[in-house]
Amino acid sequence: MRIVQDFTKEELKQLLDDFYAYFKDGFEFEEFLKPFLEKIGLSEVVVTRKTGDGGVDLTAIKNGLAEINSLDSVKYKVQAKRNAPNSTIAPEKIDALRGNLAFNEKGLFITTARVTEKTKEQAMLKDPSKPVLVIDGIELIKICIERQVGFAYKPVFSKNALDEFTNKTNDKVLNNENYDTNNKQLAFVEKTITQNDIARRILSVPRYIVDLLSNPTQKQNLHVV
Repeated sequence: MRIVQDFTKEELKQLLDDFYAYFKDGFEFEEFLKPFLEKIGLSEVVVTRKTGDGGVDLTAIKNGLAEINSLDSVKYKVQAKRNAPNSTIAPEKIDALRGNLAFNEKGLFITTARVTEKTKEQAMLKDPSKPVLVIDGIELIKICIERQVGFAYKPVFSKNALDEFTNKTNDKVLNNENYDTNNKQLAFVEKTITQNDIARRILSVPRYIVDLLSNPTQKQNLHVV
């Protein structure tokens, strides 16, 4: 499915408001994040005990190349904050998550509220051994749209999409270096084929080659045995 993401700020804000209102409390938001994190590539996602605010809400693993012994896998500790979309997360809230990270663990702070770009940057760079990736409300909505999580779409005609499809189709034929589009003749063929190959469909060939085979005046342009 082709998904257009050039939404206006107002449209994204409305989508975020609807998304936020869907969850009756923070616990429901945490439960949503389990399949969400699995959708974006994390595994072994676990929702921790519901002990109230301030702790780690989920844990997850990002598998590395050596999945057999897990030597290069990364453990994530996740904090979920279902805050009002018009509110802003203070840097201290993210620092609190970092305080729960062991060496070489990573933090993931996901919220429906706003987070400034400066705060996001500081979360990653303040302590490189314990970085915290922040996904705020608008980013969360964009990821959900891209991954087709929680959003339905009406088909909308797109001239650009149809132009792209048409151009790709034409390019596949017109840019074929073996085909002379001006004289409608084959310039050269890299493989020797036989009429029997074509008749028995042993070898798939472009339609213009079949047309040349059926035309005695053009057949000389092919090396046929």
